[in-house]
Amino acid sequence: MEYQNVEHYKYKLYNEFSIMTDLPPKYMVTRKYFSLVNSRLVVKESYLWDGVSGPGIDTQSTMIPSLVHDALYQAIRVRSLPLEARKEVDLFFRKLLRQQGMGAIRSTYYYFAVRAFGALYCIPGTNYVTDVEEV
Repeated sequence: MEYQNVEHYKYKLYNEFSIMTDLPPKYMVTRKYFSLVNSRLVVKESYLWDGVSGPGIDTQSTMIPSLVHDALYQAIRVRSLPLEARKEVDLFFRKLLRQQGMGAIRSTYYYFAVRAFGALYCIPGTNYVTDVEEV
């Protein structure tokens, strides 16, 4: 995955990124910069995201999980995924953190942070910096 820091966002994806998620295949999303079909998330080149939020620190182990989490939360915000998918998205975020080498304690802390505060970023109709390409 190639990305670069950019002004006003944090990161810009420079090549398409694809990953099989744990989300059930019943969820289908097609947006300008990402799609979710048959449980496969494809984030397209030029997608902008802001890394981990709050007191979290962006590290190599958070880049892929934060990209995936931000795209899926954006899908919830723009009503392409139901709000009920949020817990599954958060669990997948934690799984990705572990797969990327983050320790169990730290990944659990990140998981509980998105569970506690993530609902604010899922409010339908709320625009965040990563939603600009959808306007």
